[in-house]
Amino acid sequence: MSYLVLCPTCGGKMSVNARVCPHCGDRGFIVPETAMLPSPCDYRDYGTYALGCEGKGFLCRKQIWGGVGIHPVRYLQAMGVRDLSSYVRVADGLYAQTSDNALRERIARAVARNDVYVKSWVFKGVCEHELYEGKVRCPQCNGTGKVAVEQATGNYIDIRKRA
Repeated sequence: MSYLVLCPTCGGKMSVNARVCPHCGDRGFIVPETAMLPSPCDYRDYGTYALGCEGKGFLCRKQIWGGVGIHPVRYLQAMGVRDLSSYVRVADGLYAQTSDNALRERIARAVARNDVYVKSWVFKGVCEHELYEGKVRCPQCNGTGKVAVEQATGNYIDIRKRA
């Protein structure tokens, strides 16, 4: 079915079947359709925070350094450790080990405040862990871990108006 539409550039009338405006030669009226789709938040501000959002919904102010080993309970049991009282439980099945009493107390206080985050990954078959403290809500996603991003849907739309 054929009907008349208006060119968005010059306002001239043209057939809906035309792919080029006969008045101005514009071809830009068939555009990719976009939609606001949820995407993981990737906010980073390494000048202020040691760990970016990465879809978690929070940032961490600093990494806990200096002689802290984080081990799974299975590893400690395999090494013959039976008394875990000198270790600090930082997450399910993960314990922090340090010889510094002040650091151990600092980690225990951060765990009690739910102000600690353990980042884990596998490198060459070995599970590695880093310990962060000072969790704050991400300013970009407001703690949800998702942001709306305009993305192409794969469809095209005609932006010309009917005459």
